[in-house]
Amino acid sequence: MDIMGPINVHRSNLLYLGVCMLGIFAFFMVGIYPNLNALKEMDEEITSLSQKVETQELLYPVYLKLLAEITHRIPTKLPIPNSHKISHNDLSLVNETFLTMTSETKARFISAIPDASNYLEDMGFLSINVTFAGDFFELRKILLSMCRLPYLESIDEVRMETFNKEKRIIFKIKVAQQ
Repeated sequence: MDIMGPINVHRSNLLYLGVCMLGIFAFFMVGIYPNLNALKEMDEEITSLSQKVETQELLYPVYLKLLAEITHRIPTKLPIPNSHKISHNDLSLVNETFLTMTSETKARFISAIPDASNYLEDMGFLSINVTFAGDFFELRKILLSMCRLPYLESIDEVRMETFNKEKRIIFKIKVAQQ
């Protein structure tokens, strides 16, 4: 005896079964499949954003350090030496003063030539054309040293030029004299 007999399935039942399967497939294609793709894209975006956040967390201390350096206030009131006038006898020491300025740097002192037009006018100061040669970054140190001279009245002119493939900077300064 056969427990399972022949299965009779009516054609309309097969049609209903096909329509139901088609409905389930359509629901999957319209409702579930697009959401699966959206979830996959969201996961990729979350991974990308997580990497960006980790990078920013690593760079944030560097950013704060750079920000602190940028916003560091530069002193506006620099120490100014007590000014006094140089005597006529001490004018010969000006060249030695400029030579000692360059001894701390790689620059060279070339000359200090008084301006001849000052001799005719007694204004209480003497104009001198001072020339240095060397690297401009070293000349910055010389400029700062020159500003510390107590008898310096002003720096009237700064000229930079190249002479025989050598960089030179020429200052026209006023020295207070007695």
